[in-house]
Amino acid sequence: MSFHLYGAEGQKALPPITLNERINDPALYLPAPGLVSAVNVALNLGLPLLLTGEPGTGKTQLAYHIAHYFSLGEVLVFNAQTTSSTKDLFYRYDALGHFQHSQTQAEALSPDEIERRYVRYQALGAAIRSEQRRLVLIDEVDKAPRDLPNDILAALERLEFDVPEIDKSYATSKDNRPIIIMTSNSEKNLPEPFLRRVAFYHIDFPTAQELLHILQRKVEG
Repeated sequence: MSFHLYGAEGQKALPPITLNERINDPALYLPAPGLVSAVNVALNLGLPLLLTGEPGTGKTQLAYHIAHYFSLGEVLVFNAQTTSSTKDLFYRYDALGHFQHSQTQAEALSPDEIERRYVRYQALGAAIRSEQRRLVLIDEVDKAPRDLPNDILAALERLEFDVPEIDKSYATSKDNRPIIIMTSNSEKNLPEPFLRRVAFYHIDFPTAQELLHILQRKVEG
């Protein structure tokens, strides 16, 4: 095997890129015993699970691990932003695109056609519309406006939402209640009423020995 080294005399070729697919394999995630307990509390009580910890501690990867473990399909991800609204959790409506169409076409679209063309269902909305139980990851919830975390809890109690632009409503059963995992980098404090109504776990950064064990598990095929 030849090695490509920066600084070698007369050598300018880059090394080939070999991707290790095991790095992000959700089956290889190693949760701490305390995290396993927190997950079980959240699942059995039907509570959202809020995870805090430094970047790189595996908050986001836990969601993919749980979805893999319970065969819940693709993780439905909502990336919270400072401008996020409650409606954004459920769907986004392309009002401009619909308006432009109505200005250039004489025939009005049916609600179903408007939905197909101009409504895009987001993580929580897609989970409620799904015919099976899904996992929703709300990433960096601390970036969202202060009212949004409480709105999430209210939405989970109703398990339904309206799309007034097409005069439709969607709901799901308690058996299909979405599993909600939220992450926070603790950039700002979350509302106290919200914190009292979720399961919570802080993921510590792994020790050197734990990190070595994680890496060995992921690189040894």
